[in-house]
Amino acid sequence: DGHRKRVDLGNGAENATATYLNLNTYEEVQIVEFYAPWCPHCQQFKREYIQVAREVIRRSLGTKVSFKAISCEMYREVCQTYKIKGFPTVMGFPAGFNIEERGRDLNALGDTKFSAKKIADELGITLAHEAKSFFTSKYSDSQDQRDHDERIAKQSMEATELKISWHHEPSTINDRYHNAATSLSFALKTGVYLVDGETLDSRRALVLQDFLDLVDWASPQSWQARTGLVQELRQTFNEKVISGRAGLVKIVEEHQSMYVENGLYGDIQINRKKHRIGLGGEAPKGKAPMTANDIFWANNVWTEACTHSKRGLGFTCGLWDLFHILTIGAGMPIHQIYGWRSGYLTSPQHVGETIRNFIALFFPCDVCRWNFLDMYDNCGHRHCKRLITTMPALLHDDEIITPEIASRELALWLWEVHNAINIRLMRESAERENRIVSDEEKLAGQFPTMLLCNKCWKDDRMEKWDKAAVYDFLKDWYWPSKEVEDSRFLSVLYNDGREPGHSHREQGTTHHGQMGWVVIIIGLCLSLFAMTRQNSQEKRPSSLTYGRRKKIEDIRFRGSH
Repeated sequence: DGHRKRVDLGNGAENATATYLNLNTYEEVQIVEFYAPWCPHCQQFKREYIQVAREVIRRSLGTKVSFKAISCEMYREVCQTYKIKGFPTVMGFPAGFNIEERGRDLNALGDTKFSAKKIADELGITLAHEAKSFFTSKYSDSQDQRDHDERIAKQSMEATELKISWHHEPSTINDRYHNAATSLSFALKTGVYLVDGETLDSRRALVLQDFLDLVDWASPQSWQARTGLVQELRQTFNEKVISGRAGLVKIVEEHQSMYVENGLYGDIQINRKKHRIGLGGEAPKGKAPMTANDIFWANNVWTEACTHSKRGLGFTCGLWDLFHILTIGAGMPIHQIYGWRSGYLTSPQHVGETIRNFIALFFPCDVCRWNFLDMYDNCGHRHCKRLITTMPALLHDDEIITPEIASRELALWLWEVHNAINIRLMRESAERENRIVSDEEKLAGQFPTMLLCNKCWKDDRMEKWDKAAVYDFLKDWYWPSKEVEDSRFLSVLYNDGREPGHSHREQGTTHHGQMGWVVIIIGLCLSLFAMTRQNSQEKRPSSLTYGRRKKIEDIRFRGSH
């Protein structure tokens, strides 16, 4: 429980209501972890936080110390009051400290490791001396050694089997698109505005607009999240989206309240009748009508393929699905040309920068964000050499980098990044169990597995990937086999001024290879190649061009703080 008070929170809102923690700081030292259930590092940090808490309580001399943890998803108002902008944040309140003031950060990035000594030094706690017991690998007899080895082997096997089971969790392409849409909605509601009442500054607004533009041109034409949510956000961007959290959340939740017959919000199989609650919504035949609350709840949660019965895993899983979808779509010639005609930059390099900037500003897991930025800004997985600055559809087949290679390199780069992060997380998990990650665990962390794609490996020992086969697998996994056309998309693509609403046709993913698309692409290449080539070769070492060719200087910011 907390107490409320109308104050100026310093974010532009007049007489905002602040909700303070109801903690006794008169006689006790209070330490509070602010976390988000979906944050991967928060889940990993839990064990460390509990261990340090037990040590401080055990060793504290003459001072009572209490440790708490509060979910910023459940108690958003409290986290806004204390201006929490990243997770996990551990804050200390010394004895006699005013609880209505922001406490002292105990785990800021760049500081020493979170420890009992650090807490004691920051908050004036005296700790009793405690002799340390060091781990030794010497055992009293051979049976102790065997027991130790068996325990380590069991932990490794369980971790390996768990990761493999996650990869093989039954899922459909609709699961992946629903999870992607759910994570996009969640990020918009929780990551764009961390404090109610604030407005977006120009930098954050441009990054958000750039990402929405990317979803517009690089996702399937008739994906619900694109034709519904993203289109409305782009159309009302200046009026509602950047003016405050309330307008943005209202738009997102209206779309999540959609009822789609036989499906969930974000499904890719969109040839269904859509209803709004209260306006004639119906239930599938043979099923009881769903209430507004039932529908909203179903459209706000991720499928089992993402959560694995742990809700906190859903957000990052769905976000990866979204990024993979966008990198596949960005390689499609007709999507590149639609994007170009819409006024966007559509090179692989720009897509990589767009994803990087979205994570920098709108992904509040501190450690996760900084690990990704450190990788990207240091040319991780050679993206600075692999991702070209030219729209792949305008390359010639006789160039060193062919259009086919250039179009798939972005998706392969992100796939490598994702696999590397999986291995790092498994290594960190093993270290918390005082063991070294096994080769079997590392292999289990790789996607796709041999069972999912035996053609993706060049050898039975699974030591070398077949990149062409991997790309084909990713395309089948993340992109619909038949992309349903959207009239507005085609109107822009053909640049013929046709009115939206003509009958939809189904196209295969190789539709651009048919004669009509060839004529369009060749014509565009001849008329635009010289100009685009010249513009795309301009180097941009310290700036980034945004959608509709807008620029902002010094874009290599490190996060939202």
